Parts: sequence; C-alpha cells; structure tokens
Amino acid sequence: MVGIKRAEREARKCHRCSRCLRFCGRLATIGSASISGKGIRPASPLRTLTPMPVTYHIDASRKLVISKATGILTAADMFVHQARLRSDPMFRPEYSQLADFTEVTEVQVTAEDIRGLATGSPFRARARRALVVPRPVLFGLARMFQAITEGQDAEVRLFDNLAEASRWLGLSP
Repeated sequence: MVGIKRAEREARKCHRCSRCLRFCGRLATIGSASISGKGIRPASPLRTLTPMPVTYHIDASRKLVISKATGILTAADMFVHQARLRSDPMFRPEYSQLADFTEVTEVQVTAEDIRGLATGSPFRARARRALVVPRPVLFGLARMFQAITEGQDAEVRLFDNLAEASRWLGLSP
C-alpha cells in the first residue's frame, strides 16, 4: 500500500507536456496512443498513471538519457524501455545515458536476455553509458552487458554510486 501511495504522489507531480511528448516515468504518449503498464491504448483526456519499473527522462540540453529502475526488474521491463526510447521523438542515439539501478530489489534477467539487450541497444556505439549497479548480482549482469558491447565499440562503464557516474559523464553535481 505504501508503494501505491508513493506512486500516486509522484504521478501528481509529473508533467504531461503534449507539445514535446516527454516521457514522465509514468506514462508515455506517442502520437495519438499512450503506453502504460497496461499496454497501448488510444490517448484520452483522462489518463490513468501506472507505476513503471523502468522510467526515463531525456535532457536534450545535456544530450542525456537518465534511466531509473526500481523494484523487481525483469527482462521484459528492459526490452520495453529500449522500445520506448526508440519511439520517443526526443531520443537521439548519440546521447549519453545514466542508468540508475540503485533501487532494484530483485532481478529476473538471464544471460540470454543480457545478450539480447546488448545487441539491440538503441544507443550508438560511441555514446557514453554509465550504469550504476551497487549490488553484486546487478554488477555481474552489467559486466556481462559491458563485455558484449565492447565488441561493438560501445563506451559503457560501471559504477557503484551516482556521483562517480555523473562525474564520468561530465555532469555537474
């Protein structure tokens, strides 16, 4: 119940800018349809906001995608995240990424899933990607992702805290 109330509180704070169609972390709007945790449906003036395990924000001025995963992380969540990025009109494959996995409590991802995520990445090879993975199981999976993407000239680094990751990306504190 506490998680639902927190999600509702955060949902009230999110912006719904129809002009830029920015993804607020609770609902993505693409053209005249919206995607939430319940699938794709036509856009309507009354939108229900559903908490998403993987959210993102695109900061075009800093050429940065900030991704955040929370709770139980599944391969499906990650593949949906990649699909949403690809279809977001603000996304550019050359942008850097700060991926925060500090609030993930459980991981349901296999080695085969990691291979699929690494080979299907929407980011260009030279895009800088900082993955914040403080737990050993997350670090192991992220290291596998890093090893696979090294063959694609990807610039992926792993960190155990946001401050170091932000510094590597050249972001001011």
